[in-house]
Amino acid sequence: MVIDMPSYGRIGDIAEVLLESLRGRGAAAELADEALELAVAPTCIVVTDDTLRDEEKAASFSEYVTNGGGMVLLFGTSTRHVEQASAFLGPLGARIERVRGQSQRVRFIKHPMTEGLQSPTSAALRVNVTGDVWPLAFQGASVVSAWLQVDKGGITMVPVEMVESLSDERPGGAAITCLTRACLWGPEQMAETLTRPQPSAEATAQQAGRKQEKEPPPKVSLPEEATDFAGAVLVDSRATKDFWPKIGPHLLTELKHLGLPLKALAIGDDPAPLVRALESNPPLVVLGSWREFREAEMVALEHYLWGGGRILAAGAATRHFQIRLVYLNMFLGPLGCTITLGRPRGEVETAPELGNMAGVPPVPFGAQVRGEVTVLAEADGYIVAGALPYGRGTIVAMDISPLRQVPEYLQVVGACLRWLMEHEPVEH
Repeated sequence: MVIDMPSYGRIGDIAEVLLESLRGRGAAAELADEALELAVAPTCIVVTDDTLRDEEKAASFSEYVTNGGGMVLLFGTSTRHVEQASAFLGPLGARIERVRGQSQRVRFIKHPMTEGLQSPTSAALRVNVTGDVWPLAFQGASVVSAWLQVDKGGITMVPVEMVESLSDERPGGAAITCLTRACLWGPEQMAETLTRPQPSAEATAQQAGRKQEKEPPPKVSLPEEATDFAGAVLVDSRATKDFWPKIGPHLLTELKHLGLPLKALAIGDDPAPLVRALESNPPLVVLGSWREFREAEMVALEHYLWGGGRILAAGAATRHFQIRLVYLNMFLGPLGCTITLGRPRGEVETAPELGNMAGVPPVPFGAQVRGEVTVLAEADGYIVAGALPYGRGTIVAMDISPLRQVPEYLQVVGACLRWLMEHEPVEH
């Protein structure tokens, strides 16, 4: 393990004590010199955002993580530090943003890395980690510490100020224990052991009270595969063992309420099946976050939208399959919006034109829609459904993952679908 941190000041003190702690656990750990070269890849590197100002180092760290290495990134919370960290993290799928905040308790998720750590009352950290990340700690509604899976590797992001709030400088102190565990837990173990933030006791009781009232998901057969979608809804998503049993039947049932035939995109040997399929100008395209789109398909989708097409971008992901959102965002991003993990649990509120969503319980941790969108639905202030005009067409991007645990969320999905089909955008 390599600790590439300044040797002076508070950060230098943390580096020295972390080194002692790692060696006390039997880890081969060294402080890096200014000429650090990753000729033999360490199991983990610990850096600060200031370290990443060196573009050559930053490039080598990015390659190292992509190839399976582990990184612990200690970042400052001032504007300069946040921008430095985000410049490195952005191409890898995460970003740190400055937000409003106040002094309050930091809440850790349940995980071996945080087991036994006291939740401190920290100064307002005023940061929120966004993107395809897995939260490790919250302050209020903001994700202040998170883990990012990058291909075979991973990055644990921890604010320096949070470490200082936990701090005593002994090797067994909470701050150093947290960092030591972050170094020792490699990307594979993190991916295997991360669990969703635990609901409150009140939410658990409410959920238990609803169990007897809920009906099982409706049994709906898969749409037939096709290549011609004239007058039919084009469904470009596939059944998967972790999503389809709880999401698919509900979504297909709501799509059938539109009164249009449903047809699934036939993939076959065609590397870009959407190109041919969109020639039949379907009235609606449903894009799931399940496969990587070819460049020709993304161009075809843009032309379809520009000519008046309608797209429901149905984003969903789990801790093991966050790459699915990356695939969908490859199309959405250049058009002006993205769907990213990092939204906390919250009450759903919808735009007035969608009507009252009475009886929809709070939705669990999931994804949010980001960009200059018309807000159709929010959860605790985070957008879960937003509309984006493009030419004479419209995209509705939304998080459909709440359907896995909250079937009542189908009311929101249905209202967004009806709005999409009835809305006539002004050409942009």
